[in-house]
Amino acid sequence: MASQLFSNFDAEMGVSLGYLNSGGNALRLGVSTTKMAYFNGQKALWDPLYLAYKDPLTKEETQKDIEDLFKTFNQDMEDNKETLKSNTDITLTGTDILKLFIHIDAARRNYVAVPNIAPVNSCTKYAVGVNKVYAGNPTEGHITDKHLPDDVAKIGRAIAYVPHYQPAPTRDKYTTISSVGSTSFDILVATINRHMVCYIITWYINNRGDFGGESDPFNFDTV
Repeated sequence: MASQLFSNFDAEMGVSLGYLNSGGNALRLGVSTTKMAYFNGQKALWDPLYLAYKDPLTKEETQKDIEDLFKTFNQDMEDNKETLKSNTDITLTGTDILKLFIHIDAARRNYVAVPNIAPVNSCTKYAVGVNKVYAGNPTEGHITDKHLPDDVAKIGRAIAYVPHYQPAPTRDKYTTISSVGSTSFDILVATINRHMVCYIITWYINNRGDFGGESDPFNFDTV
């Protein structure tokens, strides 16, 4: 679904550019000031356009513009990942790989154990057609971390909608949606599912694609 694709890109792109723009990371990784200026310029175009796209009142009129921008911006970000991955003059750290969402070929990976913890979920934003969920690290001292736990590459997600005052759904009623690479993410709510109760279950995924245990179901009202 395009809306979910844009939401995932928005989350991952924000993390990646935030990382490159901080601590001299772009310079260390050989990303030129020209390229960073281009990426930041694209983000400056994306941010207001994405906000308008999420607004039901302006979604239709921004559909083509955001599709066109996504096509080029996403490809540029993917090309940058491949450039960094193939550059033998730099050594990517584990943090580089996680923050920039770089896929490492299986032959080059070290085994990482399946996460033995599950996220704790909360809803941090209620708006028409969209809710923002925060999947927090349950480890003491890390509950408010904005970054993923060590050795976690993604967060898996499954959701279900039920009318108000109805029993909680059984696990087989949940639909798995795309995993995300950030602790805070949007759940875009179709018109048919508004004014209902959304239940969400999340789990951690390591760099081999292994799943950790599932969180307790968390529910919130949609509007």
